[in-house]
Amino acid sequence: MTTRRDWLIVEVADDPPATADPAWVDVSDRVVTQQGPGVIVDARRGRERETDRVGAATGRIRLNNRDGALGDSVPLRVMAHVRVRVTVDGDTRPLFRGYIDRTRAVYGDPYRRTVEVSLVDAFEWLSSVPVDIERPREPSGARVAAVLDAVGWPEALRDLDDGVVDVLARPDDEDDAIPLTTEAPGGDVRAAQVLQDAADAEAGILYVASDGTIRYRDRHHRLGIDTVATFTPSDYGEVDAAVDVAELVTVAEVERADGTIVRVARDDAVDAYGERLVDPKDIDADIIEAEAAALWDLVRYSEPVERVEPIDLVCADADVLAVLDREVSDRVTITRDYPEGAGDDLDEVIEGIRHEVRSGGIGWQTRLWLAPHHGDRPWLCARDDSDEPDDCSVVGDDSGDTVDGDPVGVLAP
Repeated sequence: MTTRRDWLIVEVADDPPATADPAWVDVSDRVVTQQGPGVIVDARRGRERETDRVGAATGRIRLNNRDGALGDSVPLRVMAHVRVRVTVDGDTRPLFRGYIDRTRAVYGDPYRRTVEVSLVDAFEWLSSVPVDIERPREPSGARVAAVLDAVGWPEALRDLDDGVVDVLARPDDEDDAIPLTTEAPGGDVRAAQVLQDAADAEAGILYVASDGTIRYRDRHHRLGIDTVATFTPSDYGEVDAAVDVAELVTVAEVERADGTIVRVARDDAVDAYGERLVDPKDIDADIIEAEAAALWDLVRYSEPVERVEPIDLVCADADVLAVLDREVSDRVTITRDYPEGAGDDLDEVIEGIRHEVRSGGIGWQTRLWLAPHHGDRPWLCARDDSDEPDDCSVVGDDSGDTVDGDPVGVLAP
């Protein structure tokens, strides 16, 4: 391997967006390797904080167009398919799959007649596709699948959890019904919004993986997963971690689309840290699940925990494939050493990933955004025959501890 470009397989295709296996055209030999240190490929997906929604993944790459073939005999139009893979010693891994978002001609030396290509993943397409479906009350995973069916997204590019909670029928004429979603310009509801509403109903996560697969992970997905990788100081240097009040939530609110707000407080946390409230979440669920969602926030954020700043992995050739195997929602261990020789392990979950393929001897660099793993404790909301909000608590905790929220009221719109 003489340059990082030799690892890359870059392909484009001119098929419709919802195509599982388009007719790929290999443009790997057009990837521009800069003279001196520089980024050959940059690809980022996921989110920086676990409380954020995941947006469209992004990337960029430069392609040589001195012969003028790009956009002519080689498809290079906006929303054409792009697939970037990496091969090291005969093993291949996906790095990015999505679409061309923007092309820009670059004429100055040393990039004479090259094209800078910006990339986005399937979320960008889903954000532009209107969806109009009627669905019964159903698990969140079924709602996600139904929306993908409605827009023609291929089965081969899905990996969906079933979901823990039900989302409401849409549309529904009952008094507690929630409208479809916020309308986009023109009055149409976009597929991406309905998908994210289903995920938000139970604090799940919806994202596009590096191979282009749309993945939905429900609220309990992370609870039973094993650690898949351990990173040591030799991988990233020094860990920057701190305990502060930035992520504390002692009073949680969830707002349903009819304007009803469910407000839940944890009294002992309020006494210790004061009332710390974030903007209410909007969810597509009934009053009981709305309370459960608020209490779920209290389980995760009502006590200060140590949080790790993003770590940068500078990878040797042998490590690149192992890093490419990592995905959003993976559970990993961060080993921390101290000068006196002691150390400890941090149990983390990957929230975001950024890969940079670099020239000029710098090699491969990966940044991971992390969040604490909150333990193997499912959060369930008890229901009774009255179908009114009831207490919710943590179950399945070996310590026997529970964290009960104290409902302080359902506020009318």
